[in-house]
Amino acid sequence: MNNVKSKIIFVFLALAATVSVVQGFSNALQYSIDFQWSPSVLFWEGINPYAYHLSGNEGDRIILAQSPNYAHLTYILFFPFTLISWEAAKFLWATTNLIFTLLAVRMICRNAELTVNETLIVLFVFLCSTPWRNTIGSGQHALVVLVCFCALLIRRNYLNDFVIGLGYFKYSFMPPVFLFLLFRKGVKSALFSLITCGLGWVAFSVALKTNPLETLISPLEVAHSVVGNGTADLMTVVGFFFLDKNAKLDNIVIYFLPILLCIFFAYYAANTKGSRLFRFSIISITCLVTFKHLYYDFVLLLPVFIFVYKHRKMAVARLAIGIIAFNWFALKFILLFKINMEILTAFNFICCLALALIVFKINKQVLSK
Repeated sequence: MNNVKSKIIFVFLALAATVSVVQGFSNALQYSIDFQWSPSVLFWEGINPYAYHLSGNEGDRIILAQSPNYAHLTYILFFPFTLISWEAAKFLWATTNLIFTLLAVRMICRNAELTVNETLIVLFVFLCSTPWRNTIGSGQHALVVLVCFCALLIRRNYLNDFVIGLGYFKYSFMPPVFLFLLFRKGVKSALFSLITCGLGWVAFSVALKTNPLETLISPLEVAHSVVGNGTADLMTVVGFFFLDKNAKLDNIVIYFLPILLCIFFAYYAANTKGSRLFRFSIISITCLVTFKHLYYDFVLLLPVFIFVYKHRKMAVARLAIGIIAFNWFALKFILLFKINMEILTAFNFICCLALALIVFKINKQVLSK
């Protein structure tokens, strides 16, 4: 009887995942509003996309919500997409993201030593999640970051640090990972991870014959004007109390406290005994609870989901699965009820902190066996 129920659940998840993928691709072909295609086109035409945006986007060459608030490397790497039309680029980017999804699930599940059936269940649940579907539909970039950070699961060497550093192009993910490498392996490893985006910055500046110092802060200037509140992060929560973005003291506090939290979690993740997947899980949560991240970036909970799913027989692991399910499936629905965002963001911040503590507890129980 249980076997029959398992098969029914398996088939249901497979069908639901298929529907989600189709819907995600449909949304991508219709929208892909965040995909950094038009800023990349500008760069390869010899136009500085940051300066173009900051000067008012005259002519509306930067389309939809494609404000260039990413690291310079982004617009170099996206060269292949600039060779094709916008309609073709949307489909190719959605397909690329699907491939990244399969790679990430495969690498993490293999590290967790899950069976084929368990891996398929993880894949189906992930494909059904709203953050995954939103990432595909809006043309977002967090799945690239996720794949790059999977190098945390591989035996440490400088090549892995180089790959991890590719994920820094979405630089709000950088501080926890950089600090983790610093505490875990040392200064050389942490600095080596900066080389990728550092080379992108230099190449960008040279190609456009722009002052490198001016170019360096350009992504932050764009972000200051376009990035709104996050979903579960300390930076957003603190910002509710320090609302004057132009006040120096407010800005210091808004950035200082998330950095302090980054240091705390990165240090303990680096110095606590446990598996690489345990550390990857803690760092993923740290990324989401420190600096601003919107709903789609919660695809970074994939390693956390796989870690707690592997230990699902533990009661605390089932609680962790519930917190992840809240973010992957319930949160978008709750938003329809127009709940006060300050309360909801603070609540989710506490939930994600609890998720980190649960992961630490599971790891402690595993080590004690």
